[in-house]
Amino acid sequence: MNWRRTVICLFLTMFLAETAMAWPRILRRRRGYNNSSYGQVYDDHYLDMKSASAIYDWDEIAKIDATDYIPIVLNEPVNGKLEVKLTCLNHSADTHTIEAELKDGRAEIRHESIQPGTMYRLCAAIDGKERITGPYFTATSGDSLEAQRRRQIIVRYFEQYWRKENGWSYHDTNCEAGYRWAIHPYASVPRYRNDSSDLAALDRDGMIHGDKCASRSHVWMALAYDEETGDIWCIDSNFNSTIMVIIRQSGGWSVGHLTEDHLRQEAAL
Repeated sequence: MNWRRTVICLFLTMFLAETAMAWPRILRRRRGYNNSSYGQVYDDHYLDMKSASAIYDWDEIAKIDATDYIPIVLNEPVNGKLEVKLTCLNHSADTHTIEAELKDGRAEIRHESIQPGTMYRLCAAIDGKERITGPYFTATSGDSLEAQRRRQIIVRYFEQYWRKENGWSYHDTNCEAGYRWAIHPYASVPRYRNDSSDLAALDRDGMIHGDKCASRSHVWMALAYDEETGDIWCIDSNFNSTIMVIIRQSGGWSVGHLTEDHLRQEAAL
């Protein structure tokens, strides 16, 4: 009888010890989950409009090395008045309403707030009647190779996000492979030499869109530091799941910051 009690006590002790060790892991996971949220993708102002038949031509958009404006190219030669809601991801509380002429399916979105090497989100409507099916995230280019390569990486990744959001086939892969696929033609993978707390300063002094970020079990791409909220805009891939725009609080993860040493002089498409 005594040996049975001994065995039961031993198992009970092991169970309690394992449970005690597991709680910190559970709490860390909960904190990690609560410290992130989905980023705003669509502008509510246009959601009640029907979708235009013309859609974004991502191949043509990728060819335009725009530094002080946002190019829009559609797959149909549509003409009309274009209204755009433009938001800089560094200042997500400020959205500008901009009008532009849409001619033969092309428009240049210009505004005094548009800066080189910067991340933007926009939503657009034609003649106040039809919305162009989003989402549309992009980055402006710049005089440096770094600004040009970072823009190319962003357009490549966000085309896949647009395709996923609209039910098209897209490059479905896990988080690490998704990041590598997005940057491969334009840059090598950076090593983790920074902490997430460095991203605010890195973005103020330069650019972070395209940087590699990682926790113990996940990898994603940084987009912008939001001065309004103090959070980081990011894009994630998850195999057989989705591509997501996520807003994260910085802290507890590593950053591989792209520099000129990582950039390819010639794109390896």
